Amino acid sequence: MGADGGTIVKKNNQKEAIKEYKHSSSQLVELSSNDTYMCPLSLEVLASPIVGDYLGTFYNKDAVLQLVLDKMQGTRTEKYTHLTSLKDVVDINAVWNEEKTRIVCPIMNKEFQPGSVGNEFAYFVPCGCMCQAKVIKELDRKLCPVCNESIQPRDVIAVFPSQEEEVKLEERMAELSAANLTHSLKPKKSERKTKKRKGEGRMPGMKKAKI
Repeated sequence: MGADGGTIVKKNNQKEAIKEYKHSSSQLVELSSNDTYMCPLSLEVLASPIVGDYLGTFYNKDAVLQLVLDKMQGTRTEKYTHLTSLKDVVDINAVWNEEKTRIVCPIMNKEFQPGSVGNEFAYFVPCGCMCQAKVIKELDRKLCPVCNESIQPRDVIAVFPSQEEEVKLEERMAELSAANLTHSLKPKKSERKTKKRKGEGRMPGMKKAKI
């Protein structure tokens, strides 16, 4: 597929393609040479534990953690502006094949192949379970078909979404932000607490000097 719908990368240009990766509808980068997936953040093979963001992109969890730490120290802010804390991602309870190279639907036992028509996958917030999208359509969408945890229809996150699905995911995130919630449904850090932490180093009764 093209760059707007997901990229299937050959071994000789996989690094170049991933360096040009931008957070858009092209969610997972698949390495066709060895049937593994790539974390677009770390440029490493995707391996458990993994996390997913609000647009269905998967990352290695340690790569996101490092990104968050770098941003806190002010050393890395140029990309992935939607990732500011681990609240912005959900732990993915992925089921892998025996080789640990492919994600498998725990219900249909089908392997996830990015861009494959009729084999679309989705994951659920907040539980992080993942399965084929058609399973969701056939079963009660108020319960996760894997763990039976209660879920809302809006919190079914398409992996490798179409443009139409991506618009809906953007709308969902806008609604959550307006309610002061993150993608994981956890509350955002309040501005009051942030300001309080910034002022913790002052002596009691000391006022901030005017410049």
